[in-house]
Amino acid sequence: MKNRITIKDVAKEAGVSTATVSNVINNIEKASNRTRQRVLDAIEALNYQPDLSARSLVKRKSSLIGIMLPSFETQEQVAPTRLLANPFYNMFLTGAEYEARRQGYEILLTGCRDEKAVVDITHQRNLDGIVYLGMYPKKVYAYMKQLKIPVALIDTYDEVEFFHNICIDDEEGGYLATKYLVEHGHEKIGILGGDIRVLGVMQRRFEGYKRALKEAGVPYREEWTFEVDITCEGGYGSVRDVLSARRDMTAIFAVADIIAIGLLKGLREHRISVPKDLSIIGFDDLEACEHIYPPLTTVKQDIFKKGKKAVEKVIEEINQGYMNHKVKTILPIEIIERESVQNIKNKK
Repeated sequence: MKNRITIKDVAKEAGVSTATVSNVINNIEKASNRTRQRVLDAIEALNYQPDLSARSLVKRKSSLIGIMLPSFETQEQVAPTRLLANPFYNMFLTGAEYEARRQGYEILLTGCRDEKAVVDITHQRNLDGIVYLGMYPKKVYAYMKQLKIPVALIDTYDEVEFFHNICIDDEEGGYLATKYLVEHGHEKIGILGGDIRVLGVMQRRFEGYKRALKEAGVPYREEWTFEVDITCEGGYGSVRDVLSARRDMTAIFAVADIIAIGLLKGLREHRISVPKDLSIIGFDDLEACEHIYPPLTTVKQDIFKKGKKAVEKVIEEINQGYMNHKVKTILPIEIIERESVQNIKNKK
């Protein structure tokens, strides 16, 4: 097996010192153009790959941006599972990686077990910046502040004044989804979501749902509120509860497409026709929404752009130096009409 080519091999090939090779690799202009070219020719001839870890220690810059997923106590296996099962994460990470690579950075994906892990991973990998997905305990935010590196938060409403915040108006999204159903003649509308009474994204969408009902003069009904895991399995497993409470309910707002997809599967198995028997509107506009049956009407957020913008803000601060001023970026949302909502206005 061939030994790994080292900086000493390059120096020997080019007839220069290892310090000169290091200067050329790190764009430190101490060598003449002629010497520089000899080093570059030697690197190409030997197919030398610089040790990025060593370079990051010397330059105090790793060109690594961490993408943190919450993974606390009983949730320890949740983040990796959701990453694999929920296309939301894949779309977000695609946008994040696209922007990182475009600007010469790499991303490091990891779960955050506790506040100590935040500090450990940052120092061990010499991260230049971090993007945090989801909600974290207050202690974690306190540690984030101490790191003094650029941080962007995604899908959280906590401590946002201390960090860059990339978000949508989730309350408005819940309002638009429910209002759309009302405008199509529905007044008996359920909601299917996660832990919707806990502060965060789901709670904001729940508040938007209730606002639209109140505006339409429709009373909120507790028995039509269903809380499930934000997974396809969660939506699928909710079917019996939905059917037992359904009676005259004509529509459901699913606060995430992934649970709407599971619900559709379960309803189909119980021979409930969508939208004839029950209309459904989702939230996110995952790519699958176009290809399931019926195609899902949903509130679209640009998930790819959310990942891209998060990394963009972090790199912007890396380039400018650590800033006390943080930026909140609110991305637009819109209703995407497909075939899962029936207009019953003229049937009453």
